[in-house]
Amino acid sequence: VQKHLGDNPELKRLWEEHLALEQQVQELESRPPQSPEIHFEIEKIKKQKLRGKDLLATILTRYR
Repeated sequence: VQKHLGDNPELKRLWEEHLALEQQVQELESRPPQSPEIHFEIEKIKKQKLRGKDLLATILTRYR
């Protein structure tokens, strides 16, 4: 990913979004105890992160 960030603005945007979502998940998971609302939010962010990861993988296959 790092190798191609300068070549593709979409890849860079997706990567930065992925890192930001990862940080959000870590912050929410570090809050004890987890309410059902927090758990739902964590799952929602993880799904969004997974969709972004799929897009990253699609873009990276073009470079292979």
